[in-house]
Amino acid sequence: MSTDLTTFTHATPTMSSREIAELTGKRHDHVMADIRKMLNELEIQSPEFSGDYTDNSGRRYPCFNLPKRETYILVTGYSIPLRAKVIDRWQELEATQQQQPSVMLLPGQRAAIELKAHLDIASLLGVPLHYAQIEAVKAVKAEVGVDLHPLLTYAPAQDNIPTEVVMLEPTEAARVLGIQSAQAFNLKLASLGWQTKTNGTWEPTKAGEAHCAKHSWGKGPKSGYNLKWNVSAVRRAIS
Repeated sequence: MSTDLTTFTHATPTMSSREIAELTGKRHDHVMADIRKMLNELEIQSPEFSGDYTDNSGRRYPCFNLPKRETYILVTGYSIPLRAKVIDRWQELEATQQQQPSVMLLPGQRAAIELKAHLDIASLLGVPLHYAQIEAVKAVKAEVGVDLHPLLTYAPAQDNIPTEVVMLEPTEAARVLGIQSAQAFNLKLASLGWQTKTNGTWEPTKAGEAHCAKHSWGKGPKSGYNLKWNVSAVRRAIS
């Protein structure tokens, strides 16, 4: 098996598209097409993960080198046996990396890496940027002990974005609409017939389903979802 493994400056291993093709039995050009489609949907610039390799004849061809997160996102569309092969290979790579001398990072470097990771995940989940920044800074302080708050330029509040395209959770939606609290917002939706409480949890009604989306979350052994509401639709309904 080939070991097309590269390393970014912060010592994060990557898996090449060639190795993914080898592990899954897919043609390399098909894997390349899958990766381009995935990066386009994630709004990630392809050059960020672009690379090349030289074949036995000395000819150079393009390839991709994906970090663990993007590799896992890619293979979620593959069959379970193929996903298992890729995951097993990642475990081999990580075990090999742990046996190598570790790279010492300064606290500021670790903080920057953790901040980017939290913001990337938040972006993938559709969390409003200014809210994601606040939560990411809290997480970095807890994990690394570095307070990035004085250094970070926060995004504008979400109310500067056209409300027609904004889906927000009750706390944020209440602030944008000038409602006293998330509790008052939820009661307002209930009075509209858009949601009802079942076993202590708010659930959208048939009328409310057209104006909300479910945002899934997981923390340790716990998981659940929050409802996000179309701010423009709520504004029209309560005006």
